[in-house]
Amino acid sequence: PHWHPEQLEKPLHWKKPRRIFIASMSDPFGSWVNNRDLFAVLDMTMYCPQHTFYLLTKQPENIPKKLSNWNPLSNVWLGATVTDFKSAELAQQHMADIVRWGWHTFVSVEPFLNVVPTDSLWWSEWIIIGGLSRQGQLPKQPEKEWVEGVLEAAEQWKRPVFMKKNLFWEPHREEWPNVEQSHYSPP
Repeated sequence: PHWHPEQLEKPLHWKKPRRIFIASMSDPFGSWVNNRDLFAVLDMTMYCPQHTFYLLTKQPENIPKKLSNWNPLSNVWLGATVTDFKSAELAQQHMADIVRWGWHTFVSVEPFLNVVPTDSLWWSEWIIIGGLSRQGQLPKQPEKEWVEGVLEAAEQWKRPVFMKKNLFWEPHREEWPNVEQSHYSPP
C-alpha cells in the first residue's frame, strides 16, 4: 500500500459538499494500515463537516479495535464488504459494536459470490450490491434469488440500495442515504 499525505488536505479546499470514498482501491482498516495514518484521515474529516466520507473494509474486526476510543463522526460512514454467508456473519458480529457506538454504517455485497443471510445485514443503513469483475471478462453475476433476498430485506427495512454498474439488474438503482436524516433504526 502507498500512503499519499499530499492528498490528505484536498477536501479542505472543496467548498461544495461531496461524497468521498476513502481508499477505494485499498482498505483503510487493513491490518497493514498503521493507526497514525488512519487517524490522520479521520482527523481531516472533522475539519470538513460539509463532506460525507465512506470507509470500506474487508476486515471489519479491525474497526472496533482501532476506533474504540473515538467518538462517532456524523459525516463518516463505516462499511464492511460481505461476499457470502461466512463474511456476512463476521461483519455482523463486529459492526454491531459500531452501531451501538453511534457510527453510520453500510455494507457492500460485492462481489456477491454466494447466498448472504439477510438477517445478518440488519446493522447496515445503506446497501451496495455488485457482481464479480475480472479484467477483460464480463462481470460474473450473482444468482437472481440472492439479489432478490437482499432487495426484499432492504425494502422491508427501508434502506437505500446502490447497484454497481457491474450488476446487470433491472430496474437499476443508485440510491444514496439521506445523510441529513439518516441514523440507525433497527428493522
